[in-house]
Amino acid sequence: MDRSRVVMRAAAAFRCVSMQVLALSLVGCSLNGRSEPSREAGNLVASASQVDGVTISVYDSGQPFSYLTSVIALSAFGDRVAVALDEIGYEKNRRLWDKGFKELMSTAEFDDLTLIALASVTAVEARSRGQFLTQEQVGAVGRYLDDILDGKLPLGGEDADLAPPSIATASMLRQISRNLAQDKLAVGALIERIAGELVDSTIDCTPRAWLSDERYILVERLMAGLDLGCTLPQLHAAWDAVMSMLDDGGDFGGPRREALAIVVLTSVAYADAFSEDEIARVQAAVDRSVDRPSVDAYDWIYEHKLFVDQSVAPYDLMVTPAADEILLYAASRGSVPYVEVER
Repeated sequence: MDRSRVVMRAAAAFRCVSMQVLALSLVGCSLNGRSEPSREAGNLVASASQVDGVTISVYDSGQPFSYLTSVIALSAFGDRVAVALDEIGYEKNRRLWDKGFKELMSTAEFDDLTLIALASVTAVEARSRGQFLTQEQVGAVGRYLDDILDGKLPLGGEDADLAPPSIATASMLRQISRNLAQDKLAVGALIERIAGELVDSTIDCTPRAWLSDERYILVERLMAGLDLGCTLPQLHAAWDAVMSMLDDGGDFGGPRREALAIVVLTSVAYADAFSEDEIARVQAAVDRSVDRPSVDAYDWIYEHKLFVDQSVAPYDLMVTPAADEILLYAASRGSVPYVEVER
């Protein structure tokens, strides 16, 4: 596939889903928006319990294998990823993933697409305690990071004009450094230096802005360790507006999924600004997200990645058999399934 078309497709995905899941765009998003997996594409793969009275059915979407989709789903298992690797028969079939890694690194640039993929790859390697990559592959990622810090790779890569580097560059770069336990101070300094050159990197500290389609910027800034630049009254007013979205009924998909990420990450990053009652209010929303799950597999992957990729104590997301079935499907087949919620 022509890389310029892939980059343009990924750039569109930044806007049609949260950036944390945008690498799924290679199979699930187009310039006209995300295409949903079709139930008609395949048969029932699994049924599993979510909570009492709620059952999830997983259907084959018929989509082709994507290395990016697979590693993103694997990374969503967090500390349980070693078990997931066994479940999908990784060692027996690792040539498929080795091929994907080779193709990724053969076109690696200092761009969002490469960084998002490698953030998940290195997360799987770190959480599996070295069971995912070979030493040669770990070295390749380390040299890639060194080349970025040494200025050998231009920001945005060759297609920067088609898809300018976004705030995802900063958040994913930070995750790779943390996963590799490499150059944390140098990467932090680089992020501060390039932040002003990234598109979609700032957002006003107002309820209106935090409720707009640009709210994903908040999540990426927080994951990048960048300050939101809000006064305390502004922070509370905007945060409360987003929190109010979650107090209403409804499934936790799309905007509500991103709203949950915002209230969680903001209250963790600015812990001293939030009371015990506000923390309890957020945890209650997290619990409701389990009771009222989305029918979109992207949302499941996004939410579970949030809770394993970031330090979100004191919050806790319950892991269910249904979630495991969805993540295992995406990890093993490199595609997202059709999900049906039965109540």
